[in-house]
Amino acid sequence: MSRCTNLETLTILNPECEVAHIDPYTKKPATIVSNQYSTRFNGEVYSGIVRGYTGSTAEKLAEQFGYQFQSLGESIPVTGDMNGDGKMSVADAVLLIRFIGEDDTLNETQINTLLHSELDFNKDGLISLQDVQLLLKLLTAQSN
Repeated sequence: MSRCTNLETLTILNPECEVAHIDPYTKKPATIVSNQYSTRFNGEVYSGIVRGYTGSTAEKLAEQFGYQFQSLGESIPVTGDMNGDGKMSVADAVLLIRFIGEDDTLNETQINTLLHSELDFNKDGLISLQDVQLLLKLLTAQSN
């Protein structure tokens, strides 16, 4: 993302994603995000904030490139944890089904937790019963 002049914050929710770019010529880490060009540094710079979980890839990225880091908290969410209890269980699958079915009894906390979870398990861009099936398969594999 080069010279994204309106980019003020970069939020990385996946604590383990790979975001490094190695310059093919120098074989050193190269800037992967910028919101301006600096003649002082003769290159791309980012003056915004990187947001992510403490101890995550986002924090390492900020440290590596000297970006300001803002923590989203100490806890890194567990994949499949829809209700925020720190583990993946059948309760998470039930909550996801309720969300897909547009259950109007979900409270604001439940909805916010869901919206900050990884809901699209099959990565097709949709949240559907196929994602519930994959979550249930993960639970089955986890219990074996």
